[in-house]
Amino acid sequence: GLDTATYFRVLWGGDGSFPSISNNCGPCEEHGSTCICNTVTSTVRVFDGTTFPTLQDIYSQLLIGASDPAMFDAGTYNICIAPICENNSASISVYTQGTQVTTDNDL
Repeated sequence: GLDTATYFRVLWGGDGSFPSISNNCGPCEEHGSTCICNTVTSTVRVFDGTTFPTLQDIYSQLLIGASDPAMFDAGTYNICIAPICENNSASISVYTQGTQVTTDNDL
């Protein structure tokens, strides 16, 4: 909410400039010493599951982090043990929500 002092990084598109008090907040609204901007979020599948993405693909396409799966109740998130998950060259751990994924077809 507003004034909660919760901050997170945002990747700005366009010319790389971002709204600030010094530029009158651009398309956003001034709020004290900062700017409040409208946002749009979407939940979409980034990778299709047919091949494991490279580490470069992961860093360039997954722009928002996630909470540690261990923070949730047991069984909420499970490590993927399908061959595509275990045999990745980037040594990345993949977690899925709900039941444990054991075959590539389950992805």
